[in-house]
Amino acid sequence: MSLTSKQRAALRGMANTMEPVFQIGKGEIDETLIKGVDDCIKARELIKLKVLEFVLWAEHVTYENSGKVYHFRSRQDYLPSLLAITQYEDLRKWYIDKITQACRTVMTRKEEQSSSIIDRAKDYIAGHYSKDISLDDVSREVDISPYYFSKVFKEATGENFIEYLTNVRISKAKEMLQAGDSSMKEICSAVGYSDPNYFSRTFKKNVGVTPTEFKEGK
Repeated sequence: MSLTSKQRAALRGMANTMEPVFQIGKGEIDETLIKGVDDCIKARELIKLKVLEFVLWAEHVTYENSGKVYHFRSRQDYLPSLLAITQYEDLRKWYIDKITQACRTVMTRKEEQSSSIIDRAKDYIAGHYSKDISLDDVSREVDISPYYFSKVFKEATGENFIEYLTNVRISKAKEMLQAGDSSMKEICSAVGYSDPNYFSRTFKKNVGVTPTEFKEGK
């Protein structure tokens, strides 16, 4: 960006008043001042360009990592907004606002994704608790790593995977015991246990009584 003829004339007037102080030629002051202002303007525009470049890059990366589609056209006001800024403090505020907004959007998206993952995991467990399912099976079903699934599942439910699965199985076993239509062996198999003794121990550990005692109302 170059100076207008009026701006150059104004600077020459300033140079004339400053000449006695600097004790150097008017032309030398003229060119020094003009070059200094030109450099400042160029530096400011370069900073704006870099700010825009970094904001767009940071938004793209964070949105991509969160699984959200990033649209450049929705940022079409960025360049005009930047060009209108004249103060460095305003430029700094613009930059911080955009980065903060991007981070909040990504965090919201991650929360939505985590909620969806947990709902899908619970649905899968509800439909397969009678089988020999593992944390790896469920994490594969919701398409995330076992480590990450274990982490978000505990955060969302307050229980780890085994605790949650066991509670689902024991709850179903209690319903069947109260109904009284199935044998102990049938109930054991229906809720995902192949060993009746292990089922009985697990039931007592969680309920406080054995399956037989629970059925008899003790």
